[in-house]
Amino acid sequence: MLITLYNKENKWTYEDMIYKSTGKYYAPSIYEEKKLNPIIDDEYMTRKVLFIIDNAFTKDMTKQFGENELHTTMYLDPNTGKVVEVNFQFTTFSPYAQIPLSVYRNIEVQLKEKISYAPTKVGKQLNYIMLSWGQTPKGASEFSVVPSPSN
Repeated sequence: MLITLYNKENKWTYEDMIYKSTGKYYAPSIYEEKKLNPIIDDEYMTRKVLFIIDNAFTKDMTKQFGENELHTTMYLDPNTGKVVEVNFQFTTFSPYAQIPLSVYRNIEVQLKEKISYAPTKVGKQLNYIMLSWGQTPKGASEFSVVPSPSN
């Protein structure tokens, strides 16, 4: 069984991403993806996101994960690009189901406080901007600084 873990105040978790003016679904084809990208690609911000998730877990926790990925979704405000909602998906038999809720709450708070992408003209036309990915966390790093894009 698939679990979607999210804050009860989330309003976008089960809503479609649409154009505010027309109500049409935002669903670019493979050929349109670059042209209709809702955010300006920001390698440093993406590294920061991955760093926050990696460091939310201890090395001991990550040993249990094996190759299992944690699926995370961020919902961005289309005007500011700031993270306003977060959810996580995993199965009931996944090692992620054994992790205390406080770990996920910590990730949510950090993403909301520290992450902001620049919306494009297209992104500003949407009701929200969704970024979703799978990641196998590496565990807390000995470094407390996000690696720069040049590393």
